[in-house]
Amino acid sequence: MITEGSLLGATRDGFFLPWDSDADLAFDSRAENGTEDLGGFYELFTRREMKLSEKKCPMCKGVTLTHFMDGFKDEDGTELYWWQTFDDILVGNVIEPVTMHHRKVSAATRNQMLQRILNEKIDSRIFPNSLPSIRDGPEYIDVEPFWEDPDSGKWRNLQVSVDKGSMLPTQRCNVLALLDKSSSERLELNCPSRPAAFLDVYYQKQWTTPPYNRYDGNRWVNVEGGPSLNDFLANSTAHFVGLRPVKESPLAGPKPTEDAKGQRLYADKTSDEKDKATAEQAAKENSDEKALLEAQESDDDNA
Repeated sequence: MITEGSLLGATRDGFFLPWDSDADLAFDSRAENGTEDLGGFYELFTRREMKLSEKKCPMCKGVTLTHFMDGFKDEDGTELYWWQTFDDILVGNVIEPVTMHHRKVSAATRNQMLQRILNEKIDSRIFPNSLPSIRDGPEYIDVEPFWEDPDSGKWRNLQVSVDKGSMLPTQRCNVLALLDKSSSERLELNCPSRPAAFLDVYYQKQWTTPPYNRYDGNRWVNVEGGPSLNDFLANSTAHFVGLRPVKESPLAGPKPTEDAKGQRLYADKTSDEKDKATAEQAAKENSDEKALLEAQESDDDNA
């Protein structure tokens, strides 16, 4: 499911923040029988499994999942790179940071790295190909596990804890990705059951205010003089005619209110309301497409 910065744009505006260079995803760390199974998810991205899935997902060809393995050294003291693939760790042939080439590590080092992946919750990133040289670049998908805290019963990731009902069951959401000033793509993704509840915890109550435009290393913040979503859309071509940030994204549902003690209250959508929101969104998309076609026809007539 999408979370954090990706969920912020999708929930508040109905589309991803155009200046956000990465995407944020989370996965349920449990297997179908309910037991912890981090390795089961990671194995889906091994070269063998990706090869088997090429027909189902041609665009996934070459996609590589890497894991944050900071602090590892081989037995001779050689430092190892911090982004490593599951495949490389399994065979003990990992990347070193100076040459960015593979090196065979000792069995003890290999086993230590493998145990971290299988037993610890760590950050991972998906890159478009397997080249080690791109792993310092800005374009990637952040991937992290979600799990149920046995002490609190809450559902958590590496940063925050939320009520389980805020995350599960997931819902399908339709989000617009603004690729540049003249093209876009509509994506159908998994989203938390109550996005506003997650965002209230992760970003506090400010997430409903004008767009965050810069990541400060820990959180998205709104910096004066930074990129403006309205400016981006206003300067776009006719492809985005009539598209502006929406006050009520169909994904968000009713914005949370507060009780007398300042506690957030969330009004979940009923099935009828969800159906109505979906129908309204589809009608708006058809209207936008019609406006685009009319604009293009007008340009053709004036040519």
